[in-house]
Amino acid sequence: MKDYIVEKDFIIDEYRCVILGLRAGHRCGYISLNNDHPMYNKEYMDIGIDVHGGMTYGGISNQYPVETDEKYHWIGFDCIHLHDGQDMELMKSFEKDGEINRYIEISKDRGTYMYGNEVRSTEYVEKELIYAVEQLKNIKEDFVTIKEELNE
Repeated sequence: MKDYIVEKDFIIDEYRCVILGLRAGHRCGYISLNNDHPMYNKEYMDIGIDVHGGMTYGGISNQYPVETDEKYHWIGFDCIHLHDGQDMELMKSFEKDGEINRYIEISKDRGTYMYGNEVRSTEYVEKELIYAVEQLKNIKEDFVTIKEELNE
């Protein structure tokens, strides 16, 4: 059984966006970059996108965050930062034989249980993805403009 579910999978212009809900009660957002984007194959921390908690993932894959026919460069962020709460309903969707209660107890013992902080909803992550896509579009447009100016 996977430790995550795909909560939303959508496209904005040429960017595929995916929201994952994690067993631990948090969400992550991912964006695919096509190979014609100037940030394709760059380290995620060098891309300079302003999103919740900053970019925390980058990789070329056709398996994660979703299975695809071709490989994409995915960049992403998570909502597992200070003051990010755990969505109990999301956690319950993974429930099996009281597993959630064991997880909560283990998390409390480790000091990683974040109940009571702000839960980052699917809608919140979607808004962050939309904002990130706008930034990626601007980066691409700026790159094209500079390239055209150099060729004049």
